[in-house]
This record gives sequence, C-alpha cells and structure tokens, in this order.
Amino acid sequence: MEKNARRRSDKTSVRKVVRIRPGTKSIVLGVTGCVGVFRRLPFAYGAYVVVALGAALSYPVTPQPLASLPRYELVLFPLFMWGTTWVRRRRIAPQTIAVSAVLLGLFTAEFSTWHFVA
Repeated sequence: MEKNARRRSDKTSVRKVVRIRPGTKSIVLGVTGCVGVFRRLPFAYGAYVVVALGAALSYPVTPQPLASLPRYELVLFPLFMWGTTWVRRRRIAPQTIAVSAVLLGLFTAEFSTWHFVA
C-alpha cells in the first residue's frame, strides 16, 4: 500500500515539474513573433512590438504574472503581419484557414452558450 502511495506522489511531483504556466506559451509565441517581425518587416514595426511587450511585462501581477499577456498580444498587428508571411511562405494558407474556421465555429458555440472563451 505504501508503495502505491509513493508512486502516486512521484507522478504528481513529475506533473508539477512538467506543468507549463498559463502565460508561458504566450510569451514564447510573442518573442518568436518579435524576432520574426524584426527579420521580415521594417524596423518600426519591430520596435512597436518590443515596446508594447515591454510595457505588458514590466509590471507583473503577483499571483499570475503572465495571465493577461495574450490580451495584450492580440492588438500587436505586426505579429499578425509576420504570421501571414510565415504561413504564405510555407504554403499552408488553406489548412490555416480551415483550422481557423473550425475554431471560430467552436468558440462561437461556446460564447453563445455563455461559456468563458479565452
């Protein structure tokens, strides 16, 4: 019995170590996009993204410091401009549009039934 309890606690500790914080994906995508913006778009767009991300990251909230980062990244239009060029260069535009349309339908259904969508 003690062996099983120890195994469960080992699995739990591994899950805690491997668990990714909610805002980590957003910051990785934001920094990747920022590098792409500097490489493919004019300097002013890259500077705008750096300043906007810097402002969002400069004053972290204690319980969840990166929780609102996706909201601040959504208004950074150079990231979308770079994403569009990235998709077109890889010629995956039809697949991207199809996935976006399916997600739009799912999120619309959730929103119309008063579920939280974010």
